[in-house]
Amino acid sequence: GHGRDEMSGSIASLIDAGKMEKMILAKRVGQFLSSDQADDERAVVEDVARQLAADVSFHVRKVLAFELRRCDRLVPDVAEKIAKDIETVSGSFLGATQAFSDKGLVKLIPQLTEYARAVLAKRPDLSDVVIEALARMGDEGSVTSLVRNDRVSMPEMACSVVVRRFSENRRVMDHFSGRGDLPVTIIEQIADKVSEHCKEVLISAYGISADVAIDVLDSTK
Repeated sequence: GHGRDEMSGSIASLIDAGKMEKMILAKRVGQFLSSDQADDERAVVEDVARQLAADVSFHVRKVLAFELRRCDRLVPDVAEKIAKDIETVSGSFLGATQAFSDKGLVKLIPQLTEYARAVLAKRPDLSDVVIEALARMGDEGSVTSLVRNDRVSMPEMACSVVVRRFSENRRVMDHFSGRGDLPVTIIEQIADKVSEHCKEVLISAYGISADVAIDVLDSTK
């Protein structure tokens, strides 16, 4: 059986070599599409990208996704395929890509894994409609990432959605109460949903006048 071992060894090394070649190809394809190229040439390379985005090896898909994160003109089907891939592939791409319009992102959010939504929720460049879509469709993990993201300001509508969906979840409410941009109407709604420590922080952070603070504290006892 010794010959067979050698044979399977050489097949394995062939597959590895093929994978390496595809990884190099994926890198080149990503770099090509991320630079400004003539449309007819782009179309050919986009077809190659489409095949690589469906490759069995996640190593190949990961290289492609990483290189394409800087590509603003990416065909929607390839962008979606990468966005919906496993964590190790989609993470770097979703953290940086400008390939989706706000409308495209809103449509995509319910189709993403919770991990992928959490990556999106940490971005500093989210628009109000995308923030609201994350607030509506995310689970606890991604909504926690969203309310902890102090590089975006939370629109009042999104705040209301978070309160409506997670008011009974003290963990989310405590993170939420740590924000510096909450409307007073929202603070009044969440004051009795947070832990004692967060309540005190809320009252001092927002400089709620003493009588309002007493009202809030009384009503929450």
